[in-house]
Amino acid sequence: MNEALLVAQLVRGNYQLWRTENSAGVTQINENPFNKCLFIFLAGGDLSEIEHIAGPVIEQWAADQGCTSIILSGRRGWERALRPLGYDFQSTNLIKRIAS
Repeated sequence: MNEALLVAQLVRGNYQLWRTENSAGVTQINENPFNKCLFIFLAGGDLSEIEHIAGPVIEQWAADQGCTSIILSGRRGWERALRPLGYDFQSTNLIKRIAS
C-alpha cells in the first residue's frame, strides 16, 4: 500500500480514518457470505490512546454499519494492548511474497 492509494481509498469512502491527538488507525468494512466485519489494518501512535482507535466509539460505529466483529491485523504486541478492551487472539497470519 502506498500513500496515494491510501488517500484515494479514504476519499472514496472505502477506508475510514480514526484519529486522536497522537495516534491514528485506518479501517475497512469487509463482507463475505457469512459475516460483515470491521478490519483495522493500519494503526499506530501513542498506545495510551488505543481505546480511541479500537474501543467503544469504533465498536458502536461498526455495529451501526451491520458488522458483527472487529478484526485487527498486526504484531503480537497488539494482543496485550487490546485484551483489556475485549479482544482475543484468534489466529496467526503467514505471508510469503513472491516475484511476479
